[in-house]
Amino acid sequence: EDAAAFAAFLAEVEAKAKAAEEAKAKAAADAAAAEAAESETYANPERVAAAFAWVCKVGGRAPPADGERFGGALRDGVVLCDALRRARPIEGLGAPSAQAGAYHARANLQMFLRACGDLDVPSGDLFKVDDLCVAGQTGQIRTGKKLDAVASTLYSLGRQLRAQGVDVPDLLE
Repeated sequence: EDAAAFAAFLAEVEAKAKAAEEAKAKAAADAAAAEAAESETYANPERVAAAFAWVCKVGGRAPPADGERFGGALRDGVVLCDALRRARPIEGLGAPSAQAGAYHARANLQMFLRACGDLDVPSGDLFKVDDLCVAGQTGQIRTGKKLDAVASTLYSLGRQLRAQGVDVPDLLE
């Protein structure tokens, strides 16, 4: 009887642990969904959309047809670096890392922002890395919430490139 009672007790503990783990996973998924839903709100969606279309065009990429959003497409820095490298080769702006993860994404964004500074984009017009890429608790990246700042950087970059005689499409305010 003691063995049967102990086995029943273990089964009950395992069931409770499994239920707690499932509840924790559901809560994490719900939190991630809520964060994703609110992560791309901005004051001027038309301006952000125009900046997104511009950087895709400069980089020789079609805007994603699957409805991928601005921040999600840019948060790893690859599209930004590739567009700038294609528009104007700059010393120190190497090929961005296509490896996944927040470390590589942040390094790509920092490289892009340094190159913008080298092109005399005013420092006050530069977004912060956290505006676009925020490291999650497990090392994954999520989109930042200040995409208007990213759009402002792209508008300023477009002006600087055109002022320096680089043939890029207009990005008018």
